[in-house]
Amino acid sequence: MLFFKPHKYLGIDIGTSSIKLVELKKDGDRVTLNNYGELKIVDFMNVKTGKVDISRLSDKELIDMIRQLLVATRTNIKNAIFSIPIFSSFVTLIDLPPMSDKELAESIPFEARKYIPVPTNEVQFSWSIIEGFRQQSSSQALANLPASKGTSSEITSRVQVLLVAVPNEIINRYKNIAKSAGLIAEFEVEAFSVVRSLIKKGIEDKGVVIIADIGAKSTDICVVDNGFLRMSHNFETSGSSITKALSESAGLNQEKAEEFKIKKGIKLASSEKLALDSILPLIDMIIFEIQRIDTGYQRRTSGRKVQKIILSGGSANLPGLVDYISNQLGIVVTIADPFSKLSASSILNQTLREIGPTFSVAVGLAERNLI
Repeated sequence: MLFFKPHKYLGIDIGTSSIKLVELKKDGDRVTLNNYGELKIVDFMNVKTGKVDISRLSDKELIDMIRQLLVATRTNIKNAIFSIPIFSSFVTLIDLPPMSDKELAESIPFEARKYIPVPTNEVQFSWSIIEGFRQQSSSQALANLPASKGTSSEITSRVQVLLVAVPNEIINRYKNIAKSAGLIAEFEVEAFSVVRSLIKKGIEDKGVVIIADIGAKSTDICVVDNGFLRMSHNFETSGSSITKALSESAGLNQEKAEEFKIKKGIKLASSEKLALDSILPLIDMIIFEIQRIDTGYQRRTSGRKVQKIILSGGSANLPGLVDYISNQLGIVVTIADPFSKLSASSILNQTLREIGPTFSVAVGLAERNLI
């Protein structure tokens, strides 16, 4: 039996198109980047098989892919935190009347039935008090949810509870995969990992910030207020949607369309108007979702407005995207830089800034037990 907490952890983010790994080490108050790596499915599988989406891999193929990444990065760390995608989980904020901690612990499993669209015995759930009480978590905690600043003796007009649930089927599958890959695993819904890696103390933890994680398969929107995740939303418009639109409008294959997207983004010449017209509606759809969530959150919180947007994910670095979204919304927009809080070789500074948006989840996972 171990009586100490390991000071090295792996963060393993199983995405749609690649698996990313980050190895962090803690020395005193300093967290150091020891290693990182990425294995893309197109480099792992023969593309002719048609398997260009990790969700289509068998368990054996996924285990082999993780093992290959572990070998490539030459890591010998066994303690790992795995990501659970937002689209595989349920995250919601619920309001309850004031009650004692004991009453709250007894009430939440029953209240959860109103918000979770599957029987509660088919999921593992955790919860955290956002306002009015100190944190109380279920024994099946899936994530290190933030505690409120209140105490159990405080009485407020309402109690806000952040409820998180993941199907048992998902948890059990990931447990078996991790064990077969030779890892000692914990799990966390990726929204919490992103918040941990991107919200800097003394900067973004004051006021309301939206994180827009534009992934290959979907876009995740997280609302963070005073450093706490308050709500998350997932929709299908994604980096792949943009690539597909470019492919169809410009007559390019998927590979060439992806290269075109990364190189030019939305900074296109007048001669490329057809391509621009095909992708701007998708960007505008992401902006619309941000506006809709911002409006809903303001209504719920008596006017607390978003002060900043952080773009994360594989499409965050598209040329012209930051300025376009900022101009459309009139809000400061920045690109995710999760490595900036870590100690790392200065030689890697430029590389880490460039890949940072795609490693936000992996960094946050590895940080979970270290900060």
